[in-house]
Amino acid sequence: MHYLQNELYELNQKDESLFNFIQEICLDGMWYWDLEQPENEWMNDKFWRVLGFDPEQMPHSPEAWQNIINQEDLKNAKVNIEKHLLNPGTLYDQVLRYKHCDGHTVWIRCFGQAILNEEKKPIRMLGVHTNITPFIEEKRYKATVEAKLSSLLSMMQDGYWLVNPQGILIDVNPSYCKMAGFSRDMLIGKHVSELQNNDDQESVRKRIQCAIENGKDHFYSKHRKINGTEFPCEVTISVLHMEEELFLVSHIRDMSQQLSYEEALNDANKRYEDNYNLFRGYIDQSPVAIFVLDLNGKCSYVNELWTEFSGINYYEAIGALWTDFIDLKDQEKIITKWQKHDHEDFILNDEFRFRKGNDVTWVEASVKKLRDEQGQPLAYLGSAININKRKQAENQLKLSRERLIQAQSLALMGPWELDHQSNQLTWSDQIYEIFDIPKADFDLTVENVEKMIHPEDYQRYKQEREASLKANDAISIDYRIITGNQGIRCVSEKAKTIRDIHDNPVVIIGTIQDITERKIVEAKLKEAMEAAKEANQYKSDFLANMSHEIRTPINGALGFLQILSESQITEEQKSYIYWIDTSLNRLLLLVNDILDMSKIESGRLELDLQPFNLSELVYNATGIFKAKSEMKGLNFIVENKLSHDVVLIGDSLKINQILSNIISNALKFTENGTISVTVDMIENEKSYLRFWIKDTGIGIKKENFKKIFSEFMQENISTTRTYGGTGLGLSITKKLLDLMGGKIELNSEVHKGSTFMITIPVRIQEKLAYRHTPNYVSVKEMTSNHKPAETRKHVLVVDDDDVNRLIIKKYLEKQGITYVEAKDGSEAVEFSKAEKFDFILMDCQMPIMDGFEATKIIRTNEYGHQIPIIAMTAYAFKSDKEKCLDAGMDYYLSKPFIFNDLDQLIKKIVSKT
Repeated sequence: MHYLQNELYELNQKDESLFNFIQEICLDGMWYWDLEQPENEWMNDKFWRVLGFDPEQMPHSPEAWQNIINQEDLKNAKVNIEKHLLNPGTLYDQVLRYKHCDGHTVWIRCFGQAILNEEKKPIRMLGVHTNITPFIEEKRYKATVEAKLSSLLSMMQDGYWLVNPQGILIDVNPSYCKMAGFSRDMLIGKHVSELQNNDDQESVRKRIQCAIENGKDHFYSKHRKINGTEFPCEVTISVLHMEEELFLVSHIRDMSQQLSYEEALNDANKRYEDNYNLFRGYIDQSPVAIFVLDLNGKCSYVNELWTEFSGINYYEAIGALWTDFIDLKDQEKIITKWQKHDHEDFILNDEFRFRKGNDVTWVEASVKKLRDEQGQPLAYLGSAININKRKQAENQLKLSRERLIQAQSLALMGPWELDHQSNQLTWSDQIYEIFDIPKADFDLTVENVEKMIHPEDYQRYKQEREASLKANDAISIDYRIITGNQGIRCVSEKAKTIRDIHDNPVVIIGTIQDITERKIVEAKLKEAMEAAKEANQYKSDFLANMSHEIRTPINGALGFLQILSESQITEEQKSYIYWIDTSLNRLLLLVNDILDMSKIESGRLELDLQPFNLSELVYNATGIFKAKSEMKGLNFIVENKLSHDVVLIGDSLKINQILSNIISNALKFTENGTISVTVDMIENEKSYLRFWIKDTGIGIKKENFKKIFSEFMQENISTTRTYGGTGLGLSITKKLLDLMGGKIELNSEVHKGSTFMITIPVRIQEKLAYRHTPNYVSVKEMTSNHKPAETRKHVLVVDDDDVNRLIIKKYLEKQGITYVEAKDGSEAVEFSKAEKFDFILMDCQMPIMDGFEATKIIRTNEYGHQIPIIAMTAYAFKSDKEKCLDAGMDYYLSKPFIFNDLDQLIKKIVSKT
């Protein structure tokens, strides 16, 4: 074995990049040259066989090949090799002409790479050959045809390949290069299987054979980019005959943008439900037909363009199977594909015909399955575009090359041509229509056309056009024109310069497309989405403010009820206090329901997964209802089948709210008999907490089961008049369960009662010592359960509401706590400088200076950073609590509150001090 050959083998094992270099190039010869001993060069056998020589008779020296190479090419090669050795980071690449053993010329494309020693000095050079003689010979008689075809393809937004029957890329347009990230030179000569995911040469050969036999093939694939990532494509292969030879034209459409559009549309529908009608108006004007199907394939929504395609009006379409509107010739194909791919997210992407009377409309449609956050199917979203014109163009492609080029034009697009020598401009009839000028009366010159460009766009147009021509790039410019009737339109211009074999410009070929409607739709859609976002924020701000305004007087009323309940009153007066307290809590429950619904709709509700004791949760959730049931004369039974010390991980507050909502409904609709709550757990692959709430109330008709879980809905109007309520409780319960991945089931019989079964996924953490808790809380305990703070303190009370200050003062006086009053934040700041307080009760929403700003200033005083500050606010969002803590407050108390809550906070402060 030659020593240079042996050395190359060793380098291949050590240097992965060298190995990749060899593997990436289709080799028709290989050589390895000793730059330190330039008379030594090793050539592999294929090097000589391609040139017609017997490798056994050829020596390993540069002289052997230098005698049969074109001498002009040899001079250039020496110069280029020297340049490469000075800059080894750039690949040596040159086309060379060799004289074959039988006398004809062999065109070789040679690639070379210098090998450096540790001092970064070139000591060897590795080269490979690719025989491009067939391409050179083919290029000689196809040069003009391919130049024009390549130029026109380069103006298309979709990707195009020109492929020979063996699957070798002959040409690609710039749009595909931009899609995949490759340069044109990197793609020419590659086998198409190298660019498609999971497609070997055999499968590609079958597709090519299918296209040749049928005249066309259509499929979906994933193409690889230069960085290794993939993108989804729709591929259409058409047969093309040029100069009595057969070629294949592949039309490649990047589907990424369409998928992104569908996802964005779905997201917009979810986020801006309140503005659905406004948004739908713009969707109805969309240039794309949109339709939504339920899980049975029936139409639940179609836009106006869809009705034009199908010939079916909106009301006839809703509730009907969408496949019934497809032409009978295509129905079986579409239904088969639907059934085959229904388990996937991307169900369908195909072409078919809609029936419209005796006529048909060709459409290209995509259907995707929509899922909820838990991955469960919700519906199908479809989009379609009218491809009648494209179908007509594809038929024309089969007739001739000229028809092939013309068929690629889209609606409102016309071709033009400018002769570089004569400066003669030629327009199609469609461009005259776009510019709204009569063909016979218009002097078509470059100067006259440029006068119609909008003055504000003219300078940019000239700069971009001249820069593209100078750089020999394709032109792509969007600008406005002033039409013949003084209207304004937006157009998109694309152009490419055709050059001769000496690289001199011959002609500029281009297209102009009217994109006015697209720009209008884009602007309206953006405006609608901004308006929806702003409206949603206004709604959230309004609800938060209304919550504050309602909770503040409720806090005053509940506070005085607590004070009054502890005074010397009769049993009859105590019952009055109880019913006032019940009414106020019902009002508070309404406010909470509205806020919860607002948070759910705006996506602001989040899970807070923490450990909790199940027995304590059940006690807290059922205690108050047990007492109220006894007042109503009902039996109330709680059966916890689990250990008292079991500790679970979940959102205990939301579980408590769910349980309370169902029990509250049972209590509301049950006049006599029993309410029972049963708790157990099932454990399979996951753990599920399960509740049964059973009552002997009025019951629910089976046909109304679904209705009662909708917002603002009760079973019927008489139920609302008799029992009251917002109709939000069960809706909120259902949405909270959906958020946690749980579910609710209902069994009910009219006049016999209802049973709700709730299942909630949880995790079991550990078992803790069980602390016994009482079975229920009495009415007296509910209205008077606070204890003295057990120490004398001095407190600053800050609140602009006179009633709230009076309640807090009464409470503090009873506890033996001295206080100072401040009506706004500015007074609080002054008092905090003048006196030392053990803690501050700080309202947040006040005139002149609010509690947030006052807290920040107090924290800068000498002793202010040490004073515990309790925030008191009627706002009820989680973000409001975070805002208080961020402002420097230590504790958070939401209005309305009971004195026991304030007791607990004071005890916590006392224990720390």
